[in-house]
Amino acid sequence: MEPLAVNTNPINRLNKITTAILSQKAPLLKDLAMHKSRMAVIGLGNIGLPLALEFANIFSVIGFDIKQYRSELMEMGIDPAGRVKHSTFCHKTIQFTSNPDDLIKAKFYIIAVPPSVTKHRQILDIFTLKSAVALVGRNLKKGDFVIFETSAYPGCIEEQLIPVLESFSQLKLNKDFKVGYSPETMYSEKEQKFEEDVKVVAGSDHESSLVIADVYDMITHKEPHIASGIKVAEAGKIIEKAQKDVNKALINELSRLFDSLGIEKEELFKIMQLKKNIADIRPGLVKEDEDDAESYFVINKAKYLGTPVDILEQSKHAIDHMPQELAKRLERYICQSGKKIAGARILVRGVTNKEDIRDINKSQVVDMILELRKMGAVVEIEDPMAFSIDMQIQYGLTLVEKSQGKYDAIVLGINHQQFQIESQETLLEKCQEGTVLFDLEGTLHNLPPYIIHKTL
Repeated sequence: MEPLAVNTNPINRLNKITTAILSQKAPLLKDLAMHKSRMAVIGLGNIGLPLALEFANIFSVIGFDIKQYRSELMEMGIDPAGRVKHSTFCHKTIQFTSNPDDLIKAKFYIIAVPPSVTKHRQILDIFTLKSAVALVGRNLKKGDFVIFETSAYPGCIEEQLIPVLESFSQLKLNKDFKVGYSPETMYSEKEQKFEEDVKVVAGSDHESSLVIADVYDMITHKEPHIASGIKVAEAGKIIEKAQKDVNKALINELSRLFDSLGIEKEELFKIMQLKKNIADIRPGLVKEDEDDAESYFVINKAKYLGTPVDILEQSKHAIDHMPQELAKRLERYICQSGKKIAGARILVRGVTNKEDIRDINKSQVVDMILELRKMGAVVEIEDPMAFSIDMQIQYGLTLVEKSQGKYDAIVLGINHQQFQIESQETLLEKCQEGTVLFDLEGTLHNLPPYIIHKTL
C-alpha cells in the first residue's frame, strides 16, 4: 500500500488562487493567497499533517508539533508515522517547527489535536487539547481566526475551549477574534478526499462562517456546507463516529453467532458487498481510523445531562474488550489442539494500529498480546513497520527481527504489505502439527489439514 499522497489539481489550484486575489471577499483570504498572512496547523498527526501539506500548496503554512524530533523529521520530508509520501512534502510553502514562538506569525490557526481517554477508558483527557489551545491563545492577535478540527462532544468548543482562548489572549470572541469548527476527516491513501469531500464548516458568527468556508473552498472541488452553528456541526460529527462504533460492535457480535452456527463468513462477506444497503464492515479489532475515543466524551456528557446513550456505551464497552475476548478465544483454540496456553509459544505478526504505518498508539493487537502474556504464553512479536524503541518504551515489549522455529499458535494481526508479498509456504514453515493460525483479517485460504485455521 502506497503512503498517502495529497495533491490538488494544479490548474484548479491556480484558478482558485487567482480568484481569491482578485475577488472582493474577506481581506484575510486575499492576504493568505498572496502569502502576506500565514496559516498555522497545530498538531501534525493523521489529521493535521495531510491538512497542513494540502493548504501549503496554496498558502504559507506553519506546521507545529510539540515534539521536536517529529518536526525535524517532517522538515526533512519524513512522516514519523509513515503515512505520507516523501514526495508529498516537496514544493510546499511550509515551515515545520516545535517552537511556540513561531506561532505569532500566523493569522489563521487550525487546531488538530484530538482529545483522548486513558488506556482503560477511566479518565477523559482534554488537557492536551487545552494545552494546544492555550499555546494559540498566547499568540492570538486582533483579527485572527482559530479553527478546530477536533471533536469531543457537542458544545465542547463553546464551553471549554473558547474560554481558554479568551483567558490566555485577553481578547474577546467576535469582537477581537473569530472561532470556527470543521469536522476532521481521516484521509485515505486510496482516495483524494480533500477534493471529493464536502467540508462542513461553522463559525462563531455569520461573517466568520463565510471566511472559513472560503478558506476551505481553496482545497476542495465541492463548495463547503455552512452549518447554522458550531454545536450543530459537532453533533453531526458525533453521529458519524457513534454509527461506526455501533456497527463495529454489532458485526463483532454477529460474527460470534455465525461462528457458533458454523457459517462460512468469507462467503457471507462477499454477499454483503453485493448489497448496497449493507455497510461493508468486517469484524475484528479496532484500527486507527475506527478508534473514536471521542464517543466517551459524549457518553460522559449524556450521563451528566441525565440522558444516557446506552447503545453507544454498550458498543464502546464491547469494542474495548475485544482484545481480551480474542485472547480467551485463542486460549480455547490452543486447548482444543491438546496444549495449554501457559508456556505456549505464540508468534504475533503485525501490531501497529493500521496497515503500513508505524504508529503503535492505542493498538488493540498489543492489548491482546499483553493479555496473552498474563495467561502465561510466551509471545514473540514480528512487525517490519513498528519501531523497537517505541514498543519498548510504551509497552515494555520487544520485537524480533525474524521469527525462528515452530510455534504453537500464530496470530496474523495487521496485514502489512511486506507480509502480503510473502509466500504462504514461508508462513507454513513456522507451523507444526496442530498449530493454530488465528487469521484476524481472513487473508489465508487452502491451508493443509494439520493447521487449525481460525478467523473472525
